[in-house]
Amino acid sequence: MKTKVVITVLAAAVLSGAAYWFVMWNLGRSFGKVDWKGLQDLFEASLGETVTGGEAAEPGPGAIPYYQEHPGELESDKRHFETWRSALVIASAAQEHERSIQDWTASTNIQWIAPSDRTDGWGHAFCVWSNARLTVVVSPGPRALGSFDCGTLDIPEKDLATMASGRLNVQASGALVLVLVQRNSRPSG
Repeated sequence: MKTKVVITVLAAAVLSGAAYWFVMWNLGRSFGKVDWKGLQDLFEASLGETVTGGEAAEPGPGAIPYYQEHPGELESDKRHFETWRSALVIASAAQEHERSIQDWTASTNIQWIAPSDRTDGWGHAFCVWSNARLTVVVSPGPRALGSFDCGTLDIPEKDLATMASGRLNVQASGALVLVLVQRNSRPSG
């Protein structure tokens, strides 16, 4: 009787192991062929268009042919996403650590920002300003030849008040402005 139980348990273990190996082998073959970098590019590009106020195609079958036909748009939208992500990291860190930056400062001069987040998608430094109520991060944008001289930057508060919080607000000059309102400073309504 004990022998039958042991044989049954061993057979179940061998069959379970074989089934596991087969499933993992099959999944490896299936997912090994997936272009993960291409999917990441598609996802980032779609988000990049969205965070600048555009209406991107949903990541999926509709976006794939579009970006295949417009590879320059894919690259541009990816860079907008990189810019938004870095600007949001800077603004969030400023608010989380209650950093006050009363004068416009280049992101490359701020030590509490990781070096990988100090530039936009085109390699330009951001200009950063922050107080207890809001944080503003400005990228020169895709048309700029270089970074701004942050000491000369001036954006009136009335203009900042009209900008969407958490998005890249595209200016006529091509500059991209991220305004992040402190979570508890906006009146609920």
